[in-house]
Amino acid sequence: MTSDASPLTSISVFGEAAAVWPVAAMLHASLPDNFRITVVEDAESNVSSQAAALPYEHPFLAAIGVLPQDLIDHCGGVYALGTEFQNWQTDGSQFFMAQSGDLPLINGVPIYQWMLSAARMRGQAARLAEFYAPFRFCAQAGLAGKIGFPDEGDQTPRAMLAPVIHFDRHKLSDFLKARLKDQLKAVIVGRPVSISRGPDAEAVASVRLEDGQSVDTDFFIVVSGKLSEVLDNKAAAATLPLGAADAFDLVVNMKSAAKSREARADSISLAKAAPESVIMQTSLKDVVLTEKLVLPGGDADMSADEAESSRAFNTGALAEPWTGNCLRLGLASACLGPFMAADFRLFSEQCLALGNLLPARTDMHVEAAAFNLKHCEVVEELRDFTSLPFHLSTRPEEVWADARSAEVTDSLKLRLEQFRSRGRFVPYEAEIFDRQNWIDTMIGCGVVPERADPFARPEDLPYVGPALQSIISEFGRTISQLPARG
Repeated sequence: MTSDASPLTSISVFGEAAAVWPVAAMLHASLPDNFRITVVEDAESNVSSQAAALPYEHPFLAAIGVLPQDLIDHCGGVYALGTEFQNWQTDGSQFFMAQSGDLPLINGVPIYQWMLSAARMRGQAARLAEFYAPFRFCAQAGLAGKIGFPDEGDQTPRAMLAPVIHFDRHKLSDFLKARLKDQLKAVIVGRPVSISRGPDAEAVASVRLEDGQSVDTDFFIVVSGKLSEVLDNKAAAATLPLGAADAFDLVVNMKSAAKSREARADSISLAKAAPESVIMQTSLKDVVLTEKLVLPGGDADMSADEAESSRAFNTGALAEPWTGNCLRLGLASACLGPFMAADFRLFSEQCLALGNLLPARTDMHVEAAAFNLKHCEVVEELRDFTSLPFHLSTRPEEVWADARSAEVTDSLKLRLEQFRSRGRFVPYEAEIFDRQNWIDTMIGCGVVPERADPFARPEDLPYVGPALQSIISEFGRTISQLPARG
């Protein structure tokens, strides 16, 4: 950064309502009062409800000044312990994916290694997931319809709990807009039609709106919508491969359904595999939100009574979303899709990364390089984890075979090869999903390591058996004491 660069004094945020207001809230909370923040909300913003999910103590919430209880009270929020996957291997198959703290070690060896040793000793290695299931405390609690929160310093199984909060991201936008609109210097509803650049041709000087207004600021943030289409993306054109997600071509928002009084205790998020699609269903406080990913040639045709809206699903991610004085966030920088709320998770991580780099000066090359690196790390982690169930699905239909055979990224390939070979998990920098979640998902999706840890010797199983049974009993007692959801 050059010493003669002047401090930033003004920032504008462009895009659809669901994305501009969280960014505006983060900027308002983290920047000095003399900053001029201009919000330009697209006149044609999509108003379809969309489900979002975050760990309940995710720092993004603090960064935008929102408490988990605000999401419960104002955004239809509910707590859950994970997502139930149905029919991903065969019709009728089930797997509950839950965030979880690490399980205890037995004689320094992970429990799943002992279960693998026991399964192999019995000639039943294919039943590893079944043998291991009683030890998946968070998943068992979720399937039992329970909820709970870890206590600080807790040495009981409750310490492993990692609740997720599901909410409507459009209601979050409405909540933030109502709180902020009178505090910001300028709020505009308009349609960007063109840009003008500065003398160096890299910096954006101003954005002209359809009504003739001109927005002139030091820094431009684009989160979605028309300005994303207007911008010349040549400087940020390099893209990252997205693996199995490329198999989809359409996202359909189904009409939301009111929850019945009897169903209000059910706050599980579901991911259902069908012959030609994936249906994602999220039960919020008073409504069920459903989105459908459709594979090429799949069952996209639905009556108007079923579908509320649909959009092309063009996966991709920019390698350099921050160029010059223009930063692309959210859908303006990448499209990972609604599966496992990947788009919103990327957006929240990007907002945190940006907040850590502001305030800045008008020469922002150093900040841009740091942000672009973090963006790529997060995209790669989200890409690999959300691709995992598709690569491991055993559904027989042709479209699922195509998704399964999509090119596996080098990072995911290494993880799968190491786990298949010897049951070892390979960690990377910037992990978003915890180690236990990766291990549990690979086992739950049918991965059976070819060999167990050499310290998990079959002849030692009679001696560690009482410790293993004690853990199962303790898990059962704790789950029985947890409150029910709802």
